[in-house]
Amino acid sequence: MTRNSFAASAPTTTPKTDTSQGGFARTRQSRFQSFCGLLLRKNGFARRVFVLMFGTALAQLLSLAAAPVLSRMFRPEDFGAFALYATIVMIALPLVSARYEMAIVPAETDDEASGLVLLCCFVALIAGICAILVLQWPLLIRAVGLRALSRWPLIIAIGIVLNGIYQAFIQFETRERRFRAIANSSISQSGGAAAVQVSAGFLRASGALGLIAGQVAGTVLGVVAVHRGARRALLIWNRRNSQRRFAALKGLAWKYRTYPLFLPWGGFVNALAQKIPVILISAYYGPFFLGLYAVADRLLRTPTTLIGQSSAQVLFQKMTEPHIKAKMPRVLPVWAAGMSVLAILPFSMFYIFCRPLFAFALGRQWIEAGTVGAVLIPIYWGALVVSPISTLLIVANRQALLLGIQMLGLGGSLASFWFGHHFSWGALQTLILYSSVQAGVYVIYYGALIATAKSIARRQTEVLPICAV
Repeated sequence: MTRNSFAASAPTTTPKTDTSQGGFARTRQSRFQSFCGLLLRKNGFARRVFVLMFGTALAQLLSLAAAPVLSRMFRPEDFGAFALYATIVMIALPLVSARYEMAIVPAETDDEASGLVLLCCFVALIAGICAILVLQWPLLIRAVGLRALSRWPLIIAIGIVLNGIYQAFIQFETRERRFRAIANSSISQSGGAAAVQVSAGFLRASGALGLIAGQVAGTVLGVVAVHRGARRALLIWNRRNSQRRFAALKGLAWKYRTYPLFLPWGGFVNALAQKIPVILISAYYGPFFLGLYAVADRLLRTPTTLIGQSSAQVLFQKMTEPHIKAKMPRVLPVWAAGMSVLAILPFSMFYIFCRPLFAFALGRQWIEAGTVGAVLIPIYWGALVVSPISTLLIVANRQALLLGIQMLGLGGSLASFWFGHHFSWGALQTLILYSSVQAGVYVIYYGALIATAKSIARRQTEVLPICAV
């Protein structure tokens, strides 16, 4: 008798299953405990999110604690000029490293990841030099309404370079799962910026320069906090490629050439779509209203950043794992529902008490900023739900789709402000239209993510049986 026939003739026994109500309850309890253990283990998802959320929360609390002090030291016009600086840096950030930093996490080897960090630093330095040259054109400065910043081109260039290097280091730390270092960098960045800005506030003549200098100083501290891991990796990479550094960097630039082809422009369009109100409000409604908008946007994006940015770092790393990709069609609706439920109560309370809250916290001159923030609630909801999971398109190599969605967002932003200005609407009416249009874009964005997740899951289920065979 062969082994197979013996196995076929052997009696089979079915384990006895407890089908009673108590048995089902014990089964559910056991599964719940296993799920909690999976999340809370030392290297679990929830623990990583908690570490990042704690660091980001403390960093944002430092900014919030400084806000009532800064609002009484600086004028709305100063915050308007500072918002223009932050806008330039944010719009330039996707172009600074040509988006090669987004290839660091999914890089095939550690050597490639280290080389990509060095490549990002070189590209960032070149971008800083270009920024200085561009900011020397008076016609361009006047055309985009940046006269308030025309005296500080060097500071702007330094801020752009530092942010490019910082993003590369953050991506490397994410790949290495050193989330504690990322959390510490957030705390150092916000704490350092707040300390310098408050110190500059005592010098009444500093104006917007004090706010900008504080932001640059905070970025320096953030880079210092995350540079150790990348520095060690770069030293190892330098020894391994001592005879062919340029050739190695050139090879990496070519291998990951799709990243600079699509992602920088998509990120640029996305940043421009988010920050275009700053430029257009400055041009159409003046620096005072721009200051109100800037403060409201800065304070109300804090809880969104706290949850969204921390989760996005871990989600991006998890999305590169094959067994996670197959579950994404089920994960995304649960994520959207959970974030929406989480946001309902605080957003509702803020909508009701926005004006007295801003007047109490920031002073009577900022009461209208509360109304501006309430108008922008739909945008904060969209950012909270969609932004953390948007890296799925990068993991799926759907850069062209991502660029199309970001172009849609930019077109909606430009159309909203053109329409409001053309028909002589007030600033608040124009913001209502802008907020509604951007909420619609986020809905379309989420639909594209669901379709992409289903496509990835189908491919994953086709690959797994082949691998098993």
